Amino acid sequence: MRRMLSRVYSWGVLALFFASAAHAVTPELIFGIVPQQSASSLARVWIPVMQEVAARSGVRIVFRTTPDIPSFEEGLAKGTWPT
Repeated sequence: MRRMLSRVYSWGVLALFFASAAHAVTPELIFGIVPQQSASSLARVWIPVMQEVAARSGVRIVFRTTPDIPSFEEGLAKGTWPT
């Protein structure tokens, strides 16, 4: 786990978004991950980390990415991603 976390930190996260919904009972964090690899590769690395954070914090953690970097940047610029 420690080695995985050090790799994750070295990659960095471009965006971390807070989301809340009026109907949500559990607080929620949406992690917007830059698609520098395939979504399945990113999920394999990030989801276990997010599950551990969620278990320790009691906050629901959501993994989000886009098919490519231009889509990611465009959504950020427009303020429409991630939702």
